[in-house]
Amino acid sequence: MSEVTNLVRMDLWKIASLGKNLAVYVVVLLVFFQFQMGLVAPVLLLYLTTYILAYYDEQSKGVCLTGTLPVTRTQQVQAKYLLDLAVLAAALALGAAAFWVGQLLGIGGGQPPEQLWLMFVVGAVFIAVAQPMLLLFGPLKARWWIFGFYFVMFGAVAALASLTAEAPAWAWALVGGRLAPALGVALGWAALLVSYLAAARCYRRREFSD
Repeated sequence: MSEVTNLVRMDLWKIASLGKNLAVYVVVLLVFFQFQMGLVAPVLLLYLTTYILAYYDEQSKGVCLTGTLPVTRTQQVQAKYLLDLAVLAAALALGAAAFWVGQLLGIGGGQPPEQLWLMFVVGAVFIAVAQPMLLLFGPLKARWWIFGFYFVMFGAVAALASLTAEAPAWAWALVGGRLAPALGVALGWAALLVSYLAAARCYRRREFSD
């Protein structure tokens, strides 16, 4: 497990090296929270740990360097998914923190606690689709699929926000209850599990070349 955590730490250093760009990302997320678009925050933040990291590794030949380390390809996939889950958890925490700060200051915004499960589902689905394509095809070959899915996620979230804004009281009672959140979270974890198993199997067979 130490090998996996070391790989995660290495990717975290790469993210930290973004410096000002990372700060801009956080500011953008806060703006989205302020305008009640917090559901897309996981997609924005996960973009760092999926496409940008994959593109950086491919351009810098980081994949070749990782291949010389005493780690298996399965461990490399595990590290990618663990990092994605950590970033998703950070997005959830940021949404909750923005909500409570907004309540204290009387400015609103943030993601209400009862809607955090929706953020988790959105982020989990994005990871489940994007990560296997990046690991199997690489960022250059998979970029159009990733960009397309990226905008599909934005459209789906916008449609969901519109529907929930016009939802009747009984629908809100269902969403605010235990059934919908439990099913949503279960679906998110199931998608992640299937995605991980498929990604690990495909990445073990991937061949790299210059």
